[in-house]
Amino acid sequence: MLRKFSVIALLFLGACGNADGDNHEIEELVNLGARGSVVCPPVSILPLTARITFFEEDTESVVYRASLDSAIISCTPKRDGLPQSANISFSGIAESDKASIITGELPVFLTVLYQQRIVYQKRVEDLAVVFTPEMTKLAYSGKFEDVAIPEVSKAAREDLRFLVGFQLNKRQLQYNRLTSTP
Repeated sequence: MLRKFSVIALLFLGACGNADGDNHEIEELVNLGARGSVVCPPVSILPLTARITFFEEDTESVVYRASLDSAIISCTPKRDGLPQSANISFSGIAESDKASIITGELPVFLTVLYQQRIVYQKRVEDLAVVFTPEMTKLAYSGKFEDVAIPEVSKAAREDLRFLVGFQLNKRQLQYNRLTSTP
């Protein structure tokens, strides 16, 4: 099955990390190209899709909004040491000004891009979020697992890139364009 997605955590804001307050797991995922390690293609958040806003139907009233704040990649090597597959972790903050129970979904996409224009693969998955009257702001995180990395020549590997963002509808995209800071 092509779609593999797992929610890592849905936490109250400020409750990130382990009991010691450290977050060693995330540090281990960062690959800076150390000797003997697999160099992963870069991953970034597409700026125009880093925010999503959900409105009440046929109104301008905001129900909830979210932002993507980080994306981290780790790779699994093949026998020759080149990356074969990747896991992409992402996280952000979701918030609502409503003092009620709100159940929603954050549609997150992952695109594997080659030469800045060729889409090798795209996945869109929904991450569930639940707001309560007491919890109007929450941290979320998720992970795309075992994403195939295209086999390209050694010289073309630097042309691979992973992009993460929210899958926006026309209204959400227009809102982001109008409210983005230059």
